[in-house]
Amino acid sequence: LKSHTCWFVDQLHRPDRWMWIIEIKSEPVGFLSLEQSAEDSVLDLGIYIGAEGRSGTGSLALKEALLNVRNEGFGRSVRADVFADNRVAIALYEKNGFRRADDFREDRMKLGKMRQVFRYEIDVSAHSSESG
Repeated sequence: LKSHTCWFVDQLHRPDRWMWIIEIKSEPVGFLSLEQSAEDSVLDLGIYIGAEGRSGTGSLALKEALLNVRNEGFGRSVRADVFADNRVAIALYEKNGFRRADDFREDRMKLGKMRQVFRYEIDVSAHSSESG
């Protein structure tokens, strides 16, 4: 807990990162972050919804984040790397207008096992808050 708390506090002071706690009835159920990538107009997305989240919570949070990105001019595109076997995350991204990048495949270690990762991307300037 101490190392996680220190990491979180450090993140709060970064000018290239935006974070939101996702709540239902004032109870935290998830987390969403956007971080400026090395490519100037691209943001890297991370989202986690716990078991307390309801169906549609991820979509609502994602739509709000994309709206903020577009309205505040944080970047032109958003991308998310997702494990190929994470069907819930893939469905979330595809439902909200993200498309899989054909030229990106990578293996990453998680819990001692190598797993394939895909990248999903969306052009925020072309994205409407009504899509999905």
